[in-house]
Amino acid sequence: MESSLIREGLPMWTSENRAQYDRSKLRYPSDLTDAEWEHIAPLIPPAKRKRYG
Repeated sequence: MESSLIREGLPMWTSENRAQYDRSKLRYPSDLTDAEWEHIAPLIPPAKRKRYG
């Protein structure tokens, strides 16, 4: 089964898209950009408050 996102014969990194995926300005490789956070923020549930009692 071939993914529709993988297209044979097309280079993965082109000079046009390399800047879009540049991670050199991030402190850690796992850090997210603001644009990436916009995509995943709705998927993260709100924090639960701890009850002390």
